[in-house]
Amino acid sequence: MGYQDRSYYRDSGSGASNPLMWLLVGSVPLFTAFGVRVRAHASFLLFILLVLLFGLGRGSTIEMRVQSMTILVGIVLLHEFGHCFAARATGGDASEIMMTPLGGLAMTMSRNNWFSRLVTVAGGPLVNVVICL
Repeated sequence: MGYQDRSYYRDSGSGASNPLMWLLVGSVPLFTAFGVRVRAHASFLLFILLVLLFGLGRGSTIEMRVQSMTILVGIVLLHEFGHCFAARATGGDASEIMMTPLGGLAMTMSRNNWFSRLVTVAGGPLVNVVICL
């Protein structure tokens, strides 16, 4: 019996009765690229909405807010795809990227040796270095 089958794990339907519960556990599929599913956590979508509505600073226009958020999301996605491609290059697997307000999370499975793990971890920051050039 797994933890999912135990009665204390199941929330007895309270998530369905509370419409705000999706902010804690929900995610929205965005797209699939290179065999990697990209999903956005519900709180990430709320974060984007709040930034677009209330701005990043005084005097910013809606166009500036949209540009800033587009660039930020694009850079974070490229960083996470760097982890995914590095894991695959060393014989591992990458299945999903979850975007959250704190950044992205690449669901990768590198091979069981130190070099594969090092390359997988370094793949994201190396993409950022290339972006800076």
